[in-house]
Amino acid sequence: EINNDGRPFSEIQEPDIRVGMCLMCGDMFSVEIPIGPVLNNNPTQVRSDSTLSVTIEANLENSPDLNKQKVEICCGSYHNFVARIQKEEEDDDVFHGFILVFSPKRKASFFTMHAFADLLRKYWPSMPIMILAVTEQGASSVFFHDDLTSMLTDKAIKVADELGIEYKTTHQNFQNTAFEYNHFLMEVWNKREEINESYYYEATSPPGYDETMAQRP
Repeated sequence: EINNDGRPFSEIQEPDIRVGMCLMCGDMFSVEIPIGPVLNNNPTQVRSDSTLSVTIEANLENSPDLNKQKVEICCGSYHNFVARIQKEEEDDDVFHGFILVFSPKRKASFFTMHAFADLLRKYWPSMPIMILAVTEQGASSVFFHDDLTSMLTDKAIKVADELGIEYKTTHQNFQNTAFEYNHFLMEVWNKREEINESYYYEATSPPGYDETMAQRP
């Protein structure tokens, strides 16, 4: 496979930071909604061999010399990331932050996101995490037309507050923008060294992931 400047991927250096974007199987929205702002940010690489991976370059230090950092966004299911984190699959990639995508129309989506957020916090208390609620109607209508959506959105906001993490809801033009994740990526960049030092720490009793959460409708 070749990237945008014609070089094979094997010749491209590792990203400065790597972020996992977690998606719930069965959610009824297109992956283009959460990944859209990344694809619109002049990606230097897009890979879709086994999972979707997009690499961008961004000035995360706001430096006057406009030096840019290489950021890789890797998409995958929650179950895939659970296996990678708990070393059930051989994986040397370090993830410096996570975007937890869920549908406020499904209890299974919310409970899976919540369980994974708790898992990340138990492993890495300082890991940057963002919760992203995807609603195709746009944020303005979330609280007025659907009791379930309203309830799960409120619960997700409470989870974000309790864990001290960022919460965001998609808006009508979300997938066509380019800078929705910049504030979060700056946080990831600022904490990268701390995460690098703690990432391979093995807890004596690894926290469990309750797969029954994902079975809810």
